[in-house]
Amino acid sequence: MQNGTIVSIDTTVNHVTAVTTTAPSVDHSSTTEGHDLTTPILKNSAKCNATVFKFPNKLHIDYVQFNDSLPDISSLTVCVWVKPESPTEFVKGSIISYCTADMEYCNTFLMILYESELRVFINSAEHLFNSVPKITSRSHLCIVLEMSSLTYYVNGSDYLPNTDVSNAASISGGGVLILGQDQDGNIGDGSPGNPKQGKQGFYGEMRGLHLWKRALKKAEIEYLNQSRCNCVTDSLTTLSKTNVALRGNVEARYNVPCE
Repeated sequence: MQNGTIVSIDTTVNHVTAVTTTAPSVDHSSTTEGHDLTTPILKNSAKCNATVFKFPNKLHIDYVQFNDSLPDISSLTVCVWVKPESPTEFVKGSIISYCTADMEYCNTFLMILYESELRVFINSAEHLFNSVPKITSRSHLCIVLEMSSLTYYVNGSDYLPNTDVSNAASISGGGVLILGQDQDGNIGDGSPGNPKQGKQGFYGEMRGLHLWKRALKKAEIEYLNQSRCNCVTDSLTTLSKTNVALRGNVEARYNVPCE
C-alpha cells in the first residue's frame, strides 16, 4: 500500500474534500501460494478460460455492451487483466461504465485509468486517486467497493488506501454496462448506453473481466493475480459471445485458454 492523496468530488453539491493519508506497514509475508482451494476464502476458485477484448483505435465507436441486467449492488468488486497495445505504450481510458437512467451524466459507476491517475465515479461522485502506477505491461487491476471504503489493487497489492465513499451505499440495478467507453445520457440521443467521446475510450487489451456482488478479500485478489488461470466463480458476469455486443472495431476472442 502506498501513501497518497485522495480527492473526493461530490458533483451534486460542488464540494471537494482532499485527504492525505499515510499507509500503514504491510506484512509482505502473507501469500495465497499453496492455499488449499477447499478453504472458505477460495472455495469458489476454479481454472477458467477467458474472454479477451482488444481495443486498437481509441475511437468513440469502439466498445462492448453487456446485454444481461445487473441487480441492485451494495458491495462490488471489478477485476480485469489489461495489457497495452505495444511495449512502448501504456494502458489508458474507460475500463467499465455502468449507467442507470436516473443518474446524472450516466455516472452510476465509471472507472477511467489515465497515465498517472485513476478516476472512479460512484453515483455521480468522483473519487480521484493520484500517482497510481503507469500500466506498461500485462497487469491485474481490481477496484473494491464496500460501504464506506474504496480500494484499488494493482497486481495483487493494495496500492491505494481506503477512502470514504459514504454516497455509495447502493448502486441501482437495471442499467446499461459497457466496456471500453464512457457513457453520457446528455450526449447524442440522450439515452443510457450512448458512448460519450473518443478521448475517454480504452486503448489496449482486456482479459477475463469479472464483477462480484461482494468485496473480494485481499487474499482472493492476491490469488487471482498469482494464479492467472484461475477465477473466483461466484461472479455476476461471465462475458461470452451470447451476452455481449461488439461495437466499432473491437476484436474479441472467446473461451481463450490461459496464456
